[in-house]
Amino acid sequence: MEMQPTRKKLITGAAWAGTVIWALLIIVISLLPRRVFITLVDAVAGGIIWLVHTIFDISLNPTTRLNIFNAAFLVLPFLGFCVLSLFFWYLLRTMGFNPKRAVILSLSLIAFAAVLFELLQFFSGEYMPKVSHCLLNIAGGAAALAFTISIYRFPRIFNRETVSYVVFGALTTVVNMVVYGLCYNYLGFHNLISNTVAWVAAVLFAYVVNKLFVFRSRTGSAYQVLREFSLFVGARLFSFGVDQLFMWVLVDILRLNGGFSKAGVNVVVLLMNYFFSKMVIFKKPDKDKQE
Repeated sequence: MEMQPTRKKLITGAAWAGTVIWALLIIVISLLPRRVFITLVDAVAGGIIWLVHTIFDISLNPTTRLNIFNAAFLVLPFLGFCVLSLFFWYLLRTMGFNPKRAVILSLSLIAFAAVLFELLQFFSGEYMPKVSHCLLNIAGGAAALAFTISIYRFPRIFNRETVSYVVFGALTTVVNMVVYGLCYNYLGFHNLISNTVAWVAAVLFAYVVNKLFVFRSRTGSAYQVLREFSLFVGARLFSFGVDQLFMWVLVDILRLNGGFSKAGVNVVVLLMNYFFSKMVIFKKPDKDKQE
């Protein structure tokens, strides 16, 4: 009981610190010389183009490259305001506001921040404010808040576990596809060998993030860790067999693009792996049995 007020103060302090730091970061970005911001956007666009080439082995024409740059130019601030709105909302919740009022106030603060972001760029002397950009950034904050509301309205579908699994599942898919693309398109390995190397890298990454962040599994001994890891690898071996079969049929027999085939197969594998992880590997012990 004595620790509860202290813990609340720590959470509130962390919420204040995160909100202030992120807001200051957005302000600093708005005051950067235009060439610096364009260099940052160009680096992000270049990374996206490299990923597309690595995974799908296709070359993008100048028009497509320009479109990717323009998209990154708009998406980066959009994502920044998404995160800022979540900071606002979480801060207001820790201060005692109910979810509905926290959403309304957060959206008001985001609208103010979006206008300020455009005006600061104008006062820097290198940019003419655009209403469309301002509305897009407000929409970013509204989208993040709408997702937050959906978590409260549909807790069985949108909860910490499922959301974190989707996020880390997407990252695992990126690891899988990038390693596959490097082996298949750059190093010239056989399709199935490339798929095997990618699977090993993805399994190691997935085990760590699933254990620590998604299912928050707690193991008290080396035996329990080994057992859990063995079950995890065993389940992934089954889904790996499905992965290999589909990739063999799609790439080696039907001669489809390896990157696009990999993306489609990963959706099936992602669902299979969630079922095994949830129901078997990281299944929480039944409370009645523990008692």
